[in-house]
Amino acid sequence: MSSALELALRNLAAWSVQVGVLGLAAAALSRLLPVERPAARLALGQALLALVLGLPLVQPWRATAAVSWSSALAPAALRSGSAVPGAAPATALPLWPAGVAAVLLLGAVLGL
Repeated sequence: MSSALELALRNLAAWSVQVGVLGLAAAALSRLLPVERPAARLALGQALLALVLGLPLVQPWRATAAVSWSSALAPAALRSGSAVPGAAPATALPLWPAGVAAVLLLGAVLGL
């Protein structure tokens, strides 16, 4: 089961790839068909920016998974004696989403 942070990072990665592909296509197109007028070049850049910023509005993002809480598993595990004190639960969430989010936030803070 994926956490909401993991899903948000996957959505951000998908958007980043789409922006990169659009940027490369725009750069290749500008090399093949050079635009001499600055006003036309500005209009093309603004249209690309609007397209990139509008992608999340038309993109079907993956929805976050619903979280349901249940305390029925804890007493059963304790009664069976299979639970080891201090051990991590078998369904522990991976730590990589928090690490990636921390690196992204650190980069944003350093950029400011």
